[in-house]
Amino acid sequence: MDAVRKRHYTEITPMQTTLVFDDQPNVRAFAVYLREQCQERQISLHQLAIRCGLNEIYFYQALNKNKDNPPPWVLRRVSQHLDIPYVEILLAAGYIEEEDIRQWTAHVHTPGAAPVHPPSAHS
Repeated sequence: MDAVRKRHYTEITPMQTTLVFDDQPNVRAFAVYLREQCQERQISLHQLAIRCGLNEIYFYQALNKNKDNPPPWVLRRVSQHLDIPYVEILLAAGYIEEEDIRQWTAHVHTPGAAPVHPPSAHS
């Protein structure tokens, strides 16, 4: 039997309400994380979208209306413009976990392990 998706509205700012799915708690947490990162750098999410070359409406919806976090290609641009390591952004968005990094590190340092090729500049 499929689990029923519970949803509720959570206030992020006094003027903004966002739909949050109980099985996607990381979506709201990431939106809060990204807002904090922008506040520390004294830029708005709107300014960040423009700097990243993203449509502001798309970026707003990716953070506030979607049930998933923005895709990795968007996060790569965000990481570059906020000067945050890409892996940290991926961790915050829930695309990877610290265990993934530990496994990868162990694999890379294992004698005789298959070589790991760095991702292309287009990913």
